[in-house]
Amino acid sequence: MKDKSGAWIWILDHGKIIERDENGKAIRAVGTHIDITNQKKNEQQLKDLLVTKDKLFSIISHDLRGPIGSFMQIIELMTSDTELEPEVQASFLDELKDMSKNTFYLLENLLNWSRAQRSDIICEPKKIIINDIINQNISLLGTTAAQKSIDISLMRR
Repeated sequence: MKDKSGAWIWILDHGKIIERDENGKAIRAVGTHIDITNQKKNEQQLKDLLVTKDKLFSIISHDLRGPIGSFMQIIELMTSDTELEPEVQASFLDELKDMSKNTFYLLENLLNWSRAQRSDIICEPKKIIINDIINQNISLLGTTAAQKSIDISLMRR
């Protein structure tokens, strides 16, 4: 319904006829109108947040499935009855080390994001070395990029 200012609002109404004329036509009623506009806005915000949460879980699941699946495959191969050359074992261990670091960074970023959403992080601006952050991100994406034959590198000027 429209309020006094002409704006549309949501209302919850209840009513009851308390008197009728001799033809059965309602001549008196009582009821209430309650403005529930804020409740409706909150419901929409909640729906939007749930959609965002679902998207986030989908992205996180996808990003964790790759490295954890690779962990499983490498560990299965290393623990199988197949004899592996020491160089191959060392290569696999290096790969596991890199993947574990990258997965840890991914989870750390997720926890930081979660804290930021709850306003648990206190902003403390500081100078950073951007190349280190870029190299960490390249490292995070390295295994997945290599599987897709994508080369990621930092170009220096």
